[in-house]
Amino acid sequence: MNTPVLAVFGNTLICSSPSAATVRVLPDGADLSAAILQLIDEASPALGILDVVYQPHECHCVVAECANTTRAKLHKIFASEYRELTNPAISWGVTKPQAHLDGKYTTILHYEPRPRLEPILHLLEENKSARVRLVLPPAALLTHRTKASALDLALLVAGDDYLFYHVNELGKPAIRLLRSFDTVAEHLGVALSSRKNPPAHVLVVTETGNVPAHVADFFGSYTLTPRVETWPTFLNTEAFTPTDPANLALRPFKWGQAHTLAAVAAGVTLGAIALGYFYAVDSYQAFQNEKNIEQHRATLTAEVTKLTAAKNVYLAAKEVVDAVPLPNPRPSTLLDALTQAMPPALQLQGFRCREGQFTLDGIAYEGVGQEKGPFAQFIDSLAAGGERAWEFKAPKATLNSAAWSLTGTLKP
Repeated sequence: MNTPVLAVFGNTLICSSPSAATVRVLPDGADLSAAILQLIDEASPALGILDVVYQPHECHCVVAECANTTRAKLHKIFASEYRELTNPAISWGVTKPQAHLDGKYTTILHYEPRPRLEPILHLLEENKSARVRLVLPPAALLTHRTKASALDLALLVAGDDYLFYHVNELGKPAIRLLRSFDTVAEHLGVALSSRKNPPAHVLVVTETGNVPAHVADFFGSYTLTPRVETWPTFLNTEAFTPTDPANLALRPFKWGQAHTLAAVAAGVTLGAIALGYFYAVDSYQAFQNEKNIEQHRATLTAEVTKLTAAKNVYLAAKEVVDAVPLPNPRPSTLLDALTQAMPPALQLQGFRCREGQFTLDGIAYEGVGQEKGPFAQFIDSLAAGGERAWEFKAPKATLNSAAWSLTGTLKP
């Protein structure tokens, strides 16, 4: 755990923060809530978020076989046997189901016979001394150690209280909170004598990191060398989340004012995002429309430039023709017919007329190689309008190249 931790272990309170650790032993019958508030205030006035390891004498711990399922389903299963779980004010939790070598699963169930933890949490919240993030029994830390580093045997010691934890060779755990080492020694002796091999991983947790003499003598008689940790080290080794099934403070979800405010804030945020999205879509569409309009405008401008150039060529040719006095009015009539019959796909580049003979030179923008193209239509139209006025010398209806030329004779 990376946050400050408060341990309620039997009659001992241990507050461990990154900077210091404070220990207090309470006499029997002492007010636990008041003692916790005082200890937190002494440990640090600005403790902030707090994790709690909770194992007073009033909190029962039971090893039970179970299905490998969720916390909610385990509650329904255990509520029929442990009637205290039907009280919604009761604090309870289960360690994650662990498999045995025989394929079965067990969990360690923790529950209070009467509500005690809930008032403590309300008192801390009202006092604003610290905000409790989660409440775990020591068994949750020990089972996590068992899975991570094959912990076989553990003894937690604080004052006159001892928590005995053992996992047999099949993987089934046993746990007891006791107030007499003689009773602990009996349980330890039974556990060790039932094993074929001595436990390889043994842990002892004490306040000072030194094993009491009577505990050391007992382990020495079994030639066991335990790993020794202080309570602050033990409490701050593992990291848990509030959704852990062993969390004694975990409650079913209830809709409250905070959730309403969060939903309203989320709605406002989603609305702002939607407005921003539609504005971006409209802006992009407007940009695309403007881009398309500009492209169309550029195309039309190019067409206008092309037509203007053709018009200028025609006007220049007309000026040349008009400036030359012709004794015969036929050339002027032919020129007028040309302007009416020539399609946009053809362009007149030259007009020569001398002594009744004329030559037309030009260029075609389309219709090359087409028998019924613009060039053929131009010849047919010009021939139809020139009855008894002019005639062509063997004009070809098929245009084989972009350049074209026509010769003919003006009738007198």
